[in-house]
Amino acid sequence: MSTNFLYRVRPTQPRRPACKFLVPFHLTGLLERRLRKFGDRMSDYLPYLIRRARGQTGRLPSRGHFTTLYQEDALDLHPVNFRVSGEDWGEFKTIARGLGVSMCLLFVALLEMDGETMQQASEGSTKTNIFLTEIISEGVKRLRRGLRVRRLRPGPAAF
Repeated sequence: MSTNFLYRVRPTQPRRPACKFLVPFHLTGLLERRLRKFGDRMSDYLPYLIRRARGQTGRLPSRGHFTTLYQEDALDLHPVNFRVSGEDWGEFKTIARGLGVSMCLLFVALLEMDGETMQQASEGSTKTNIFLTEIISEGVKRLRRGLRVRRLRPGPAAF
């Protein structure tokens, strides 16, 4: 027998939660440069990274175990405090959970990918559904995780 869990992301309170990422010191310069392109606002940069994560899930770190994969212990980690919309934070958390990694590790991986390409993604945000499936088999210690991203088709235009 297996147990299924369903996660939904529709936060109402707080609208802009206090958030923190731990970023390795050697990447703080890159983060500052990237934030400058987004008006020094993490609330604008995080949705950009979420769009990248949706389109490149195959390049992101993942782990199919019960435990979450975290950053290495020996890194010189520096806290980055910010506020973003609750929906963006919840979506980011769902993507990290679906990959089996910590949110900090996912952020650092996306930051490094962004630093490699230094290309701007399309500024128009696309509506998507993110599906996270976790199946835990009872009796055997086995976890099966699946993360699916589906773009929604635009509806008829209102004139």
